[in-house]
Amino acid sequence: MYLENFKSLREVKGLSLQNIADQLNLTKQCLHTWEKSRVIPNKYAPEICSILGISLEDQEFYHPNCIVKFRKSLNMSRAAFAALLEVSDSTLSRWERGAMELSQKNTILLHELYKKLSSDFKSPQE
Repeated sequence: MYLENFKSLREVKGLSLQNIADQLNLTKQCLHTWEKSRVIPNKYAPEICSILGISLEDQEFYHPNCIVKFRKSLNMSRAAFAALLEVSDSTLSRWERGAMELSQKNTILLHELYKKLSSDFKSPQE
């Protein structure tokens, strides 16, 4: 499972790596490795998603390609989508290229927008 914003989502929930490691019966170092690589073994995907309060359906959402696909599914230009997210066009461009991570605030905003605007947008990977 690719989860670009594992750290941000974890922090939003007020969870430490040790909190999650304890729930999964793993070491903190193991989770630290996942957090740095942004890749979580599929075996743990359901539990991680449950702990973070996200669905398996949108687990891949924060990958840069998925942000592009989401924006395009809404038929929005990058400038219009950036304005909706209250960020500059250049910031959105960096997110979409994977050159910059979303801030915690923007992670929440983008996820809320995704849930609000895309009730029929099932998976960015489809």
